[in-house]
Amino acid sequence: MNEIDPHKLALVLAGLGVAAYAYERLVVTPLETQHSGHPFAAGLVIGGVLLTLAGATVLIGVTNALLVLAAFAVTGSVVTVSAARRYLDRRQSETTANTVDVMEQLGMLDE
Repeated sequence: MNEIDPHKLALVLAGLGVAAYAYERLVVTPLETQHSGHPFAAGLVIGGVLLTLAGATVLIGVTNALLVLAAFAVTGSVVTVSAARRYLDRRQSETTANTVDVMEQLGMLDE
């Protein structure tokens, strides 16, 4: 394993800390505040991983960072697709329940 310059490491970690704070304040909080209930969590994690990999690239090199990105893409895609499917299923259930409720109120369903 290559030696990592401690000063470079400190700069990268400090930069990532600042970037993570900005990401939280400018992206995560507004989305969660304005659109609660949406499946943004998986996408937000993807953004955080990409931010982390950008900083790690300085320390481990492009080739190693791309290998890590590939590993995250394989596992993260399953989580992201699953979150989207659960959200769409919930929306469909809500739509069906609302339709039944309206039809009952209008007396359109047999009781």
